[in-house]
Order: sequence, then structure tokens, then C-alpha cells
Amino acid sequence: FKRKVQPDVAEGPPPRAVVAAAVPLSGPEAKRYALARVKQTAEQWQKDAWYYYDAIGELSGPTNWIANAVSKADLFGAMLDPATGLVTGPTNDVRAQQAAALCLGGAAKRAQLQFLMAVCWQIPGEAYVVVRGRPEAKGVPQPDEWLVLSGQKVTPKGTRWTYEDPVTLEWIELRPSDRLIRVWSPHPNDQSKANSAVRPALPVLREIEADKKEKRS
Repeated sequence: FKRKVQPDVAEGPPPRAVVAAAVPLSGPEAKRYALARVKQTAEQWQKDAWYYYDAIGELSGPTNWIANAVSKADLFGAMLDPATGLVTGPTNDVRAQQAAALCLGGAAKRAQLQFLMAVCWQIPGEAYVVVRGRPEAKGVPQPDEWLVLSGQKVTPKGTRWTYEDPVTLEWIELRPSDRLIRVWSPHPNDQSKANSAVRPALPVLREIEADKKEKRS
């Protein structure tokens, strides 16, 4: 593989950072993170952002367009240039290739989950990824179950974590062997909190909604 050469001057602004953190589900760290999560309950601007995603087509249209593009992206195990940390191409490591193939539920489910992650990243600025092991079927190991949920669908109860199943609407308790990963775009002033481009656009969205109501009246 050949190392890619970076231009001396980057074109356009640098991309916003996206942070991922595995949430502990057992042990002393679980209680500490649960307490922190209680303080990070959905902020009002995130609830407003979801409301306008549902109510304003000028927001949901381009958001879904971007999410559709993200859903078509391929995932692969990558090789990194040790000097720059940049991706130089796919890896020949079979284990990495297999892990990438199973990520986000495999090829059959990946597109939908990538779409959901892209919408959550643009609207409330965060998503939670749930990975649950499944029992063997007739002695044959089964692939893990993957879910992507908004922050309002995941909640701690003491040191336990539960999530709302998107199909059955039941609240299910996560086991210590499960995985819960928070992915968020950090706010520059308080990086523990999520941020998105929709947040500063909320006053404009309110004006758009008021204008539409006035035209209908």
C-alpha cells in the first residue's frame, strides 16, 4: 500500500469530532457512569430538535438525504500509516476483515443502522449502540444483535441499564456481557454533552413553523 500524501492546506473547515465511549454495565465504574448519565438526561434543545425533525420538511428532507448516503457506505478493516495515522487501504488481516463484516449486524442490517446513526448524529448529536449476544441455535453460534437508539431510549436504573426495544416497546435490561456504546458529537464548551448543527438553527425552525401556521390560518 502507498501512503497517501496530505495537502499542505486543508480544503474547508476541519470535520467536527465524533467521540465513542463504551458504557460499563457492571463493576464499580457502572455506578459512576450511571450517575453521570442521570445528569446528562435529554436536554430540551434535543427534544425540540426531534420535534422539528418530525414537523419541518426543510429539516427532515436534507437530514434523511445525508443519512441515506451514509447508509450506503462500506465498512472495512483498515491499515493505518504508522507515521501519520491515516488510512492507507483495506487490511489483509483475516480477523479484522471478519470483525468488520459483522459490525452493525452484518451486511443485511448495516444500512438501516448506519441511517439511524447518521440521523441521530445530525439531530440530537448522539446515539447509543447496543450489542447483545444471542444463544446458539442447535449448537451453531449466532451473530450478535445490534441496535442503534436515541439517548431517550436508553436509561440507567441504579447500576443497571435498560433500553426500549424498537419492535416490542418493552424495556429490556442489559446483561453484564452485553455492550453499550455512546457515540456523540461533543460540545466544545462541555465535551461530555452532545452538540449538533440543528441546535443553533432552532430559532429559524421556530420561525418556519410559525410562518406555516400563519399561512394555514
